[in-house]
Amino acid sequence: MYRFDRECAETEYIDMLTALRVVARNFGEETLQGAYEVIQHQNAALPSELFAAAVYFQAGRTPAEVSGLAKEGRLMGFFGPERPEELSRIATCTIV
Repeated sequence: MYRFDRECAETEYIDMLTALRVVARNFGEETLQGAYEVIQHQNAALPSELFAAAVYFQAGRTPAEVSGLAKEGRLMGFFGPERPEELSRIATCTIV
């Protein structure tokens, strides 16, 4: 059981790093910092929720607001990359 728990923890760690790399690749530094803060905010976001969190940060939401959305389950099912170089199935853009 201990070994299984360690393997799950290692997989979750790798998934989180992968999600952060995807956010770093597709968004700016402030958005990446916000994603990191959401992880630190009582472990609010799962790896599969970080891309959605990044979209909310781009729209001007704060880490506390996005953490609340994660806790409410509003970030689930958005986009969870399996590899850092994986292209998103959604498109995001900034309208000037």
